[in-house]
Amino acid sequence: MLIETFVETPRYTGAVYSASGWTHVGITQGRGRYDRDKLYDKPKKDVWLRPLQRDRKRTLNR
Repeated sequence: MLIETFVETPRYTGAVYSASGWTHVGITQGRGRYDRDKLYDKPKKDVWLRPLQRDRKRTLNR
């Protein structure tokens, strides 16, 4: 239904995703997958979404 990607904000702006119709939905906390001690040692990333189907809302609401 949707595709998501992460853009590392200190290095990239995400301008290509914005120009091609992706939707910016938020920013990660900067934690890794296995960060149980809440070290926040990874860079924060922007989260971008793009729908794959035009009628995604109708399909998801079934």
